[in-house]
Amino acid sequence: MMPSSFLPCPASLSLRLLDLKVAWPEVVAAVMRAPDHVPELAACLVESERDDAVRIGGTDLHGDLYLRRTTGAEGDRLELASRRGDAEVREALLRTLGDRVSLREPDERRLAKPTLAEVLDQLGEHLLGGEGIEVASAAIDAAHASRLTNLDPLVSRLRQLTMPASMRGEGATDESPSPRRAMVDGAPVLLDQVIEHACPWTDRWVRLHLAEASAGAGGPEDLLDEVRRRMRRGADERWILGWVEAG
Repeated sequence: MMPSSFLPCPASLSLRLLDLKVAWPEVVAAVMRAPDHVPELAACLVESERDDAVRIGGTDLHGDLYLRRTTGAEGDRLELASRRGDAEVREALLRTLGDRVSLREPDERRLAKPTLAEVLDQLGEHLLGGEGIEVASAAIDAAHASRLTNLDPLVSRLRQLTMPASMRGEGATDESPSPRRAMVDGAPVLLDQVIEHACPWTDRWVRLHLAEASAGAGGPEDLLDEVRRRMRRGADERWILGWVEAG
């Protein structure tokens, strides 16, 4: 039996590629109607986002389901992002879409460039050298809205945060001019640091909101005792990535 630390986390991200067999508005209409007649989606809120995505949220879900249309040389495709613990809801959605879409082989996802949500999920699971960064589930949900594809500079700056302060130098984060407050694991956190990244040849950008949470590291004063207790117990999170803005 695999050690429990290697078992998939219910909140970890799962992505599937689909081929689009009908016009995109027909898919959007089918998803928007689903809560009215699909029991697994009855308590969900469905929102059309921009002109290329649909977001499905709900208090009973581990995270948002996000269906996004992409256009490439082979025509229109869909990316369906969900959390592993919400497999029943995802499968109900796929049954609802029926022959409007067709599933591609899971391995084909590995050939595509990772989305920002995937990158943050892998950082949270420590798969990209993310020891020292706790990624809030809400940040991963918000990251679905990003359309940036060149994420290497952003990943490099995040990896800087995992280094000892004496080694990472200045400039890993910037002080936020307008700190945000977010709930992370039930604790209110003041996100007073930001990392910003913009694509030089498009108008796309992303802003990550963070807080330093290490004991004795001068983190936000209003971190609740639960966060500090987690640090004293020896957990390796030194930073909290609590929210994402994208444009």
